[in-house]
Amino acid sequence: MAIDALAHSFKIRKFNHVRLSDWAAQEIVLCDAAEPVKIILVKPQTFMNSSGLAIAPLLKEHGVSLKDLIVIHDEMDLPVGYARVSFNASSAGHRGVGSIVDACGGKGFARIRVGIDKPQRPDGVIDYVLSGFSKTEWASFIEVIARVPAIVRTIICEGVMIAQDRFNRKVVQD
Repeated sequence: MAIDALAHSFKIRKFNHVRLSDWAAQEIVLCDAAEPVKIILVKPQTFMNSSGLAIAPLLKEHGVSLKDLIVIHDEMDLPVGYARVSFNASSAGHRGVGSIVDACGGKGFARIRVGIDKPQRPDGVIDYVLSGFSKTEWASFIEVIARVPAIVRTIICEGVMIAQDRFNRKVVQD
């Protein structure tokens, strides 16, 4: 959903399909500079735990350095309605992020962690992650997804630290 929000924001309408991912590339003027920025959006079509297998070949093919990678993923350690920006952080047990770290050769990339909250039962993680949100949670989740393009633009144009200062708080106002 976050990649779709970015595609809509950047007016990217067509994704290419390769064996392990759907991806789109486009040059866009994002910042105050007149020079366009090449944006590559990737939707891994692997199991989540193997996301790195989809990401690493595209980074290499398009000459994207690890420091320019922004990974957006769900985060059980954050409540629904929260987003956090981090850089060079450990996977903290997130197997999809761990796969990206392993396949891409390090953790030196930005992450946007979107809160999904924790299941009530620790043994119900798989069912929880694959289930839907309540109506209240859904509204908060949609608010966070709607902010993803602004977060990405801030990371690209102003840097990770400014994005952290600006967005590392609850998105929905109580």
